Amino acid sequence: MGRHGGPAVDDLLRVLEETAAEAQDEPMTMGQVLDRLGDASFALICILVCLPFLQPFNLGPLAALGGANFVGLGWQLARGRRTPWVPERLRAVALSGRAWRRLLGLCRRVVTFCRRFTRQRHTDWTTGPKGHLTCGSLLVIGGVLLALPFPGLPFSNTLPALMLICVCIADLEEDGLFLLPALFFFVVSLVYFAFILYGLFVAGDAALDWVKDAI
Repeated sequence: MGRHGGPAVDDLLRVLEETAAEAQDEPMTMGQVLDRLGDASFALICILVCLPFLQPFNLGPLAALGGANFVGLGWQLARGRRTPWVPERLRAVALSGRAWRRLLGLCRRVVTFCRRFTRQRHTDWTTGPKGHLTCGSLLVIGGVLLALPFPGLPFSNTLPALMLICVCIADLEEDGLFLLPALFFFVVSLVYFAFILYGLFVAGDAALDWVKDAI
């Protein structure tokens, strides 16, 4: 995908700043913001879509929609598609100015923190057909984890979202080693979900009643 780095991230932050200001009067949709990014990279679009899921609460149907979107984006990237396509249902999601301001602040903190540790290393892990296949596959896996139906379960969106963010930053910075944190959050997600499933199996009917109440 080429070297995106600082200027591309700055463009994303600028677009979010403009969106937060304009959405004070009327909510703006995800599609409107994606259109402002134009021919942005997969990584920038994935970061934008991923931001709402970095909070500790499960977003229910929105998480399923986001997860399906990441599966689609990952598949496109793995197949070598240059311009990402986002489904209309996700593009239609509208957020208020307050929500966009929160996403702007979160994006700035996440990118600033991650870029303290990144530099160009093992670029073949994130660039070219092999790199696209690697990053795309990880986006697909993260999307599946994000879409798992665990209503009311804290951090069930957060852990896969952290995995996805790490993949995006690794791609932007062409830092193959930054895929290692993505793999770490993948393992943590699997362990967390396995623990929950084991608890549901052991608790039996009581756990099912809890799930029904949460829904």
